[in-house]
Amino acid sequence: MDVKKTVIETLKKNRGLGQLGNCVISLHANEVYYQLSWSCTTLPTTTHIIMAWHIATTLCEVEDEDQHGIDSTTTTNQHVACSLSRYCAYLVAFAPELLPDHSFVSESIFDVLVEEARELLKGKKTMQQRKEALRSQDHGDNRLLVVGGRLANNLIEIEHPGDRWKVLCDFWAEMMLYIAPSNDAKAHLETLPRGGEFITHLWALLTHGGILERPTGPDQNV
Repeated sequence: MDVKKTVIETLKKNRGLGQLGNCVISLHANEVYYQLSWSCTTLPTTTHIIMAWHIATTLCEVEDEDQHGIDSTTTTNQHVACSLSRYCAYLVAFAPELLPDHSFVSESIFDVLVEEARELLKGKKTMQQRKEALRSQDHGDNRLLVVGGRLANNLIEIEHPGDRWKVLCDFWAEMMLYIAPSNDAKAHLETLPRGGEFITHLWALLTHGGILERPTGPDQNV
């Protein structure tokens, strides 16, 4: 319920601003645009952005797993962020036809990422070992797995966990709203006999509201 509520509240808020968002409205709102916008504006596809942020979110989860005394709001934000992160990664792996990029592009990016993981994480048995391996790679290494580790470093520099998970929660809610609009009804309709994906229900909601296309730039109005 927290996940759906957060996404709908983000939709209401961004529509009130006259914008749907391209994953940077939340960065502006949380005053981290200049630190983190590179991860939305320099990566070549939406799939790259999703997977870089998924890797970073996972590493932040590992970083904070031993934190004590976290307030309920932070716990909720972490739950929402991790749930949406995993769901978007699931879409890349198992339902790429529902994403903005051509399914072949998403599948190719995912396959390369799997190969990178096999190479970079070989022998790393625990999540802590994997986190340290990814966060310590050379800054000039542009492999997607390393980019995700670099983004995690930027996020972990946000000292207070509550602020960090607010950034992540807001980003993922905005990402869901960014990827949901589509004028390709066929792919979404094919999911309905199985109950429909969450993204399909969002697509239907946005279509009903007349939103058939996603923004093409960070601040484009809808």
